[in-house]
Amino acid sequence: MTKPNGGIKWINRLLCTLLTVCVTAPVVCAQHQPDPTEKSLIEQLTRDLPNSSLLKSELEAGLRGDGVRKPWMDFMQRQGVKRAWVVLNVLSNRDRNDFTLNRITYYSGYKGGASQISDPGLLDSIEKSGLPNVLTEAAIDRARSDPWEKKGYLRVPVDLLEDQWLPPVNYDEVQKHLRVLEGQLSPDSDLRHELASGYSGDGDDYVWTAHMRDEGIKRAEVVIQIHFYENGKPKEMHIQRVRYFTSYDTDASEIIDSNTLNKIDQAGLPQELQRTSLNMAQAGSWIDVPNPRPNPFVGETQITFYDDLWLPFLNHPLYSTSLSGQ
Repeated sequence: MTKPNGGIKWINRLLCTLLTVCVTAPVVCAQHQPDPTEKSLIEQLTRDLPNSSLLKSELEAGLRGDGVRKPWMDFMQRQGVKRAWVVLNVLSNRDRNDFTLNRITYYSGYKGGASQISDPGLLDSIEKSGLPNVLTEAAIDRARSDPWEKKGYLRVPVDLLEDQWLPPVNYDEVQKHLRVLEGQLSPDSDLRHELASGYSGDGDDYVWTAHMRDEGIKRAEVVIQIHFYENGKPKEMHIQRVRYFTSYDTDASEIIDSNTLNKIDQAGLPQELQRTSLNMAQAGSWIDVPNPRPNPFVGETQITFYDDLWLPFLNHPLYSTSLSGQ
């Protein structure tokens, strides 16, 4: 006579469990949606982001993060980092690809280059905190299933955001953006051919990209004249000229109006481009060091900047003994 009672108790417990799951399941689902405060912050951020921001495009399309709070997000929050753009080198192996860190760019906000952290003291504090190592591990973990890696790219950009409800930039959105850019270029454009061949930038947004967009500059060219040591390393460098263009194409779109140039100067863009160019030129390279060495051993390099962070950008410029000013 005890078995039926035991069976009934077992059934009752099972029913209670099922009812509990049915009642609580919607609550669990609700926890995987931003709360009203978070929704309001996302809406405000969407309005504030510049039109050039892919994050803005994703938010306007209704995309959101998965809502899962990761330990590295709290680490970023403690260091005042809202966004970290991690670029990884892809090392191809037979079984699976390995990754090494190329660079990390830190941002104190979500507005791209305008919020880039460049203060040496803050960067030193971030470095000493151990955050770079933590973010590198998080980036590698994500990169293993990333389309950039699957498509055979030599570098993989990984977008790490401190807010779990914000969607990281994804491969499909970037490819859509690149196709729009490609369509804006003339058919015989070298840049168009690069994009069509699969080349692109790494997505880093710098202070100078924000300044270029503010001033309506699509492309800037900086030419640096260099005096070399006998071994081909730069000895002395100075800026020869800086030119600005309102088009990506190499046409007659150079900005020559004196009032516009004065406005660009006052915004501080020339100083930012020149400082960046000199740092990059220091780490340039030769395709073939001239032999015998010319006397004097003088040459130059040209660095092209774009306002769009996804256009191909040569981080390591090439040296030449041809002087464009002659």
